[in-house]
Amino acid sequence: MYSLLHGNTHTPNTQTKKDKSFEDSLKKEYPDASRATILECDDENCVQVQCELQPDGSWKCEDGLDASDGKATSKTVLMTSENDD
Repeated sequence: MYSLLHGNTHTPNTQTKKDKSFEDSLKKEYPDASRATILECDDENCVQVQCELQPDGSWKCEDGLDASDGKATSKTVLMTSENDD
């Protein structure tokens, strides 16, 4: 099952792949999801990031934007798929 999600934005200042608060948000808001497509943007660029739920319950995401330059990023969940995918 796929769901499209609009307007669910989270704005931390870290990379998607290591963002604990964003991971917690995914777990809380989408408890049945096993994959998520995220749009991560800073003030100049946007990238689409794929995340997968790991067997230990953590989320593993491909590389997002490089936050080492100190730019704030926003993350919007575009789509999730549930465990029955």
